[in-house]
Amino acid sequence: MDREDPTLDVEAALRDEEELAVLAELGAPWTAPDEEASATPPGDAAASPGEPGSDSEKAPSGPPQKGRDKKGHYVYGVTHARLRERGLSLGLQPPEAFTREGFSDLLREADTACSIDLQETATFKEPHEDGAPHNYALVRAAKQHRWAPVAEWLFKERQVRVDFGTNVRTWHDGVVYACVPSAHKTAAALDSTPYQWTKEGTPVPLTQHIPARMQAPNFVRTGKLSPTAALDVRPCL
Repeated sequence: MDREDPTLDVEAALRDEEELAVLAELGAPWTAPDEEASATPPGDAAASPGEPGSDSEKAPSGPPQKGRDKKGHYVYGVTHARLRERGLSLGLQPPEAFTREGFSDLLREADTACSIDLQETATFKEPHEDGAPHNYALVRAAKQHRWAPVAEWLFKERQVRVDFGTNVRTWHDGVVYACVPSAHKTAAALDSTPYQWTKEGTPVPLTQHIPARMQAPNFVRTGKLSPTAALDVRPCL
C-alpha cells in the first residue's frame, strides 16, 4: 500500500466493496451511535464522531451491496463527519464548508450525476460537546440504488468523504433517528432546525413522521433503531 498517495487507495477501495476497510492507517469508519458498526481496527472501537479518534478520511462505509441488498436502498442516512488533520491535509472538505441547504444541494448534485432520481432530503447540523458540528442527511430516491457510486463521485469530484448508515432503511425510521433523543444522542445533540427539500410540492414536516409518544417531553429512545421503531409497533399484551 502506498501511504504517500491515499487518494489512489480510496478510489481503489471504492471500486471493490470487499476492500472498503483496507485504509486502516487513516482510522476507523464513523458509525452512528445506535447503528450497526462497520469493521473497526483495534484501538479505535471507542472512537466517536468529533473526537480525536474518529475518522473522516478512510474509504466510505455503508450497508452491504450484495446478496439480498444488491439493489441497494430507497433511503439512506448520510454522515459527513469532522475531519482530522490528515483529512484536511489531503484537501478534503470539512462539514463547516456547507450549510444545511448547501449539503442538500451537494447530495442532489451527486445523485443526479449518478443517474439517481432523488425525491426528498432532510439535512441536519448535529453539534458535539466541543461545539464542532457534523452534517447528517436523509435522502430518498424514486428507485433502489447502491450507495458506493455516490460516495465515489463525492470523493473524486468534490473532495467530500461521507459514510452511509446501516440501520436507516425508510424515511420514517431515519426521521426518528435524527429527531428523537436516544440513550446515545441527547436532545442537545439534535438539530432543531433541519433543512428540507422535496422534488415536488411542499415537504411534510418531519414531526408528522414521529409517533406521538416519542414527541412527549423528556422522552428518550432506548435500544437500537429497529425497522418498526418509527411505526411505534409494540407487542400486544
